Amino acid sequence: MKLHLLFSAALLTSSFALLPHAHAASSSCDDKGSTLLHRMANKQDCLNSGLDNKLNKYQENRQRQEQKLKDLRDKYENAPQNTREKLQKRIDQQREKLQNMRGDNEKKLRGKLDRFKEQRAERAEKLQKLKDQQKEDLQRLKQSGDRTRSDVHNLLHGGL
Repeated sequence: MKLHLLFSAALLTSSFALLPHAHAASSSCDDKGSTLLHRMANKQDCLNSGLDNKLNKYQENRQRQEQKLKDLRDKYENAPQNTREKLQKRIDQQREKLQNMRGDNEKKLRGKLDRFKEQRAERAEKLQKLKDQQKEDLQRLKQSGDRTRSDVHNLLHGGL
């Protein structure tokens, strides 16, 4: 069943590869004709024949691929039990490798995310310290200004 899905996906992607060839085949048509309508009809015929050729090739390729898939399926179904077990073991090993890679990648990403969160928290803490320090400096500056004003006021109005 999985092979069938894989085969279908491969056929779909290969069909997209044929689109530029269909266009290239249509552009090689000659535009000989006496009237605009005649030239347009010739071009349309050329496009249709090119598309039919590509479709026929695609269907032939699809039939060959389906036959290969059928042959492989028959080979697997008719294979001895030990061969099936070997194949299943290889499949299981590949799945395990994939799961291990996923787990390792998740661990790496979690580690990076944790470091990023720590760095962000450190930056936020530093920023808050700078803000607090700025507030303290402003408060000291205000207090110094208040003392200076009171000293000047006392000097002007009361003497020493």
